[in-house]
Amino acid sequence: MWIYLLHEGGRQCMPGQRISRLFFQVAFHIAEEGRSLSEMRSLLRADLISGGISLRSIIEGSEKKGIGAPPTQIIAKDLTEVWDDWQEFERTVEEELAKETMSKWTLENLALLSEHMLYLTTAAVNDAVAAALKEQPQIPSNLINVAGRQRTRLQEMSKEAVLYSLFLSMGSTEQAIRNKKLVEKTKKDFEDAHYDLLHGNQLLEKTTNSCILQQMWNVWENFYIFRKHIIEVVTGLSLIHISEP
Repeated sequence: MWIYLLHEGGRQCMPGQRISRLFFQVAFHIAEEGRSLSEMRSLLRADLISGGISLRSIIEGSEKKGIGAPPTQIIAKDLTEVWDDWQEFERTVEEELAKETMSKWTLENLALLSEHMLYLTTAAVNDAVAAALKEQPQIPSNLINVAGRQRTRLQEMSKEAVLYSLFLSMGSTEQAIRNKKLVEKTKKDFEDAHYDLLHGNQLLEKTTNSCILQQMWNVWENFYIFRKHIIEVVTGLSLIHISEP
């Protein structure tokens, strides 16, 4: 039960950031290479549905996935708060998708709500890790948590880079600078966690499995390219193109 809870909880952090990033792009008509805006809109709606289902399965338990109900009241409370934020975010996204333009105020509020959802979900996962370490210390809870968090950071960086460009284009310099700092922090967190996963620390053992080491190298090679593009965006060397609706 604990392994599935930790996996699903960790995975739940990512959809919120991915959906936020997709929504900001769709709302401001920022298409991706090889993907039209209509395709992105469909992907956004599909992610909203699957993300909500995944979150409910963690809150209520899922026999199919082998997930029991939250094992502690603290975890249950954390997840219920995440659900409240999720419903508000989903409702606002649907309302804003029906509009032609989005105000700077709405953008700022949705950006903060996205951050708050991530904060609450991370708190729930951390509480689950603490409980799992106590109940079943043989489970590599810290490893599952740290490795899973890396997926979220990639989406988080993408979202923050998009927000940096959007706020800059709207003349909101303060918010642009704030998101630039968030990008830098998330990038460093990813790099530090990758190093710890490889070399170990007080909570993680050093990785010695050759297959995993090869995968870690593949991750770093791809992250190196990804990081280059992110840095170009937040330093003004590359601009995100905002097309007309």
